[in-house]
Amino acid sequence: MPGVNYLDNNIKILLRLNNGNVTLDELAEHLKLPSGFLSIPLGILQKQGLIENHNGSYSLNSKSDELGNVLNLIIPWLDYQDNTYYEIAKDIARVIHTKSWDEVGVKDVLLFGSTVRKKEVPNDIDLLILHDGYKLEEFYDDAYEEHSPKAVCLSDHRVGDNSRRIWATGMLNLLGYKGNDALLRDKLYHERFGLESQFREDSAYNNVMNRVKHITGEDDSAALDKLLDIHAMSVNLLIRDEDEGRFRYYSDKRTQAINCCRDPTFWYTVLSEGRIYDLDKHDFTIKVNDKYPDAIRMFQRN
Repeated sequence: MPGVNYLDNNIKILLRLNNGNVTLDELAEHLKLPSGFLSIPLGILQKQGLIENHNGSYSLNSKSDELGNVLNLIIPWLDYQDNTYYEIAKDIARVIHTKSWDEVGVKDVLLFGSTVRKKEVPNDIDLLILHDGYKLEEFYDDAYEEHSPKAVCLSDHRVGDNSRRIWATGMLNLLGYKGNDALLRDKLYHERFGLESQFREDSAYNNVMNRVKHITGEDDSAALDKLLDIHAMSVNLLIRDEDEGRFRYYSDKRTQAINCCRDPTFWYTVLSEGRIYDLDKHDFTIKVNDKYPDAIRMFQRN
């Protein structure tokens, strides 16, 4: 049949049936195709023993030894090319975890905002990098660092609103790239924004960039800066320290973080709604309080 992509239809049929049984009419409606167009792909899948038809209801063949292997191949392929904000956020978090220099001390990457709420059309991708603060003191947009009064007072402003917050490409530059030699790393550290991000040398990063460009219609750094909004915070602010002196120090820093925002509930909302990336599951599944007990309450303004 001219113009019909049977491979694409076969994949879509398997993925739909992976979510449950359907009738021919339901499948046609899901695929936005006339039911007659599905006779050939359904016949092929039945002949291969991948699907079954019982009284007009199509389902996956649970007894097929090949079916699991087929789905295990298909789903990662589609995830790798998925241009949704949420899937891109997962891949960026994985790149940050696996490609950053060890000494920058990345501990967690948290997704918050419209993307984690899975809004139909997210505004952007909001990420919070939790790190060992003393290793990333060059992140001068941190609420706990006093590099300048303006930087301290504008944490919940967007980049470019005179907030002196760092653009997404700048943040990725500061994270570096695991495997670069020391000379390039030192040059990047001192010049900061004088070089393009070394993540660009990595295929995983390039895959993300291609998808970001597809969404934004921008090239190079402008694509990331348009889609991403990256914050950073010392992980020590989320941990209740038993030492009285350290507790008072970080308590003061939390108060400073709260007071530095136009909206005093900003950090509380970020931590309450946000989810931490799980590298093993490749998803944002961890609630902040599950990993950092009492962290959210400590950011609630009295």
